[in-house]
Amino acid sequence: MTKKENYTIPYVGLKNEKHTFHYQLNEEFFKKDEHSFLENGKADVEVIFDKSITPYILDFEISGTIESECDRCASIIDVPFTSKNRVYVKFDTHADEIVDENLEILYLHPDDSQIDIETYLYDFTLLSIPYSKVCKDAGQKCDPEVIKHLENSLQEQEKQENTPDPRWEGLNKLKD
Repeated sequence: MTKKENYTIPYVGLKNEKHTFHYQLNEEFFKKDEHSFLENGKADVEVIFDKSITPYILDFEISGTIESECDRCASIIDVPFTSKNRVYVKFDTHADEIVDENLEILYLHPDDSQIDIETYLYDFTLLSIPYSKVCKDAGQKCDPEVIKHLENSLQEQEKQENTPDPRWEGLNKLKD
């Protein structure tokens, strides 16, 4: 087992068997991209690199938390996430020219000596974040003041919807 900070797998020289790599994702990792949707988070990553078959296989297992706002009360919460993904590594002398939006296949030039997985780590983390983020999922309770305000607003809205619009009263008289 190997710990890496630069998110690469130096596969040249590795035996033709399975190899396990561990990585830690933290705030520094998520803030590398200034346009990142993710800023504060922590995750543990295990990558199993299977060099015993062709194409090579990268199995990613990511679990951690990401800081976000609750969709109901806007409290800051740590949203848990997990992800399991597989990427096949193929070799092609024209790997630089291949434009493939498929996340499941990575093309490398035969002269490459390492696999850069940083983009995969970010993308798999981003795709594993739940669509709905609420305090309950983070093991917390929503802010009671905000929930009370939301309930009051909902009641006022229902009252307004149930009150007939005075513009229609004239038309209702014609109907009778």
